[in-house]
Amino acid sequence: MVNRIREIRNATGLSQTDFGKRLGVSRDVINNLELNRVELKEHMIKLICKEFKINYMWLKYGQGDPKTDTPEDIFEEIRAEYDLSDDDVDILKEYSEMNSDERAGLRRYIKSLIKAKKEEG
Repeated sequence: MVNRIREIRNATGLSQTDFGKRLGVSRDVINNLELNRVELKEHMIKLICKEFKINYMWLKYGQGDPKTDTPEDIFEEIRAEYDLSDDDVDILKEYSEMNSDERAGLRRYIKSLIKAKKEEG
């Protein structure tokens, strides 16, 4: 993972200081990460992915392409992160394709199911 972090930083043309600023950490943190002196924590992995549009699976495991450009990549990252089934991912995809009124209606329905379940016991 250390080499992939350096690769991201070099590809963006940022110094360790500027890379750290984008992530809200010091140059020393970036230097220590790149030298493998400290463990890369999960929240930092996610932050790097979000800030630089990096594929989580690539950064963490070296799998796939470095850049996250497509919704499919995002859904695959969510699948891996939350151990989702194919049906779970299909539901998320369908939801993401709904318009705002459809989403609002579905949210109200789901909330009513949750409330009923809680009242049940």
